[in-house]
Amino acid sequence: EAREKEGILLEQAHFDTTSISVQGIYETSSEDSPLKIEFGHSKDLRPDLKQLMFGLGSVEGIPLFADVMNGSTSDKTRNGAMALRMKELLPEEALYNMVTIADSAMVTEENLKIFGNRPFISVSPKISIYAKH
Repeated sequence: EAREKEGILLEQAHFDTTSISVQGIYETSSEDSPLKIEFGHSKDLRPDLKQLMFGLGSVEGIPLFADVMNGSTSDKTRNGAMALRMKELLPEEALYNMVTIADSAMVTEENLKIFGNRPFISVSPKISIYAKH
C-alpha cells in the first residue's frame, strides 16, 4: 500500500539470504520447533558455531518481506521460496516488467522453472547471467 501511495516504480527487486553465527549453548530444537539454531554452511567460515539464516526481499530498496530460518536452510531452496513470495505480494504484470537481482544460488533448474519468463540478473563464480525469456 505504501509503495502504491508513494508511486514507487517496480523496476528492480532484490533478494538474498545470509547466515548469522551465534555462540553459546542452545538446547536441541524439537521437530515441531518453528526455528532451529543449528550447524549449517557458515558464511563466516565458522563451522564450529551454530547459526540461523535471515532472508530479505526488497523492491527499489524498500523491504517487501523478511524471514528468519533454520540454520541449515539452503540458499538454493530459499531463493525459490522468495521468488514465490514475491509472486504473492506483487502484481503479476510488475513481475514480468521488473528485473530481479539475486545471487548465484538462484540459478538452479527448479528456481528457473519458478521464475519462468520473469527477467533476472544473477552472478556465478565464473560467469554473469542476464536472462529475459
